Amino acid sequence: MTVWDTSATPPNRREIHTDSECGRGLQLLELLADSWNHFPLTGELWSPASKVVWCEISRTPPADWG
Repeated sequence: MTVWDTSATPPNRREIHTDSECGRGLQLLELLADSWNHFPLTGELWSPASKVVWCEISRTPPADWG
C-alpha cells in the first residue's frame, strides 16, 4: 500500500490521548505493517515538497495476538 502527501516532512508519531480524534496513523502502521518507510517525490507531476509512505502488510496476524 502507498499513500502520498504534499509535505516533505518525514512521518513522525504524535502523542495521543484516549480522547484524541487523530494522530494514530503511524501507531497503527507500526502495529500492523511487516515493513514501512517513506521517500521524497520529485518531478513535474509532484510539488517540490512531496513524499510517499509505503508499507507491506501480510495476511497472517502476529503470533502474539494469540
